[in-house]
Amino acid sequence: MEVKFLNQPKEVKLGDILKSRLNEDFEEIYLIAGMVKDTGVEDIYEDILKSMENPKKINVCVGIDRKNTSKDMLMKLLNIGCNLFVHINRDDSKVETRIYAFESEYGESYVYQSGGKFSEGGLSTNYCLLPAIIYGAEDTK
Repeated sequence: MEVKFLNQPKEVKLGDILKSRLNEDFEEIYLIAGMVKDTGVEDIYEDILKSMENPKKINVCVGIDRKNTSKDMLMKLLNIGCNLFVHINRDDSKVETRIYAFESEYGESYVYQSGGKFSEGGLSTNYCLLPAIIYGAEDTK
């Protein structure tokens, strides 16, 4: 197992990492974000769509509120075959987690955690430290 700390936007952009990983061969993918803006999904939507051409299981777990996440965007994810789980953020029950996991049964798996929102800025220009965990099939046991 290896842990790295990546510096956005100086070294990497999370959006570029996600686009690259979505086009690789993983059995299961998790996109978990407590606060989602349509711009974040739109930024990687084509790569999600392309990834769905290969038999993969993509789980999208999002927190929604009344101003950032549209019904149309959620329906787009459902219509292409993503497993969609929704948490309604209220003042007394908010979720702020952002975790992106790419699991492989035989090769390396990756987990990224971000402090930035799942938005266009959060995936590209917001300053944040991105912990990256890389582990092999033997580490999953």
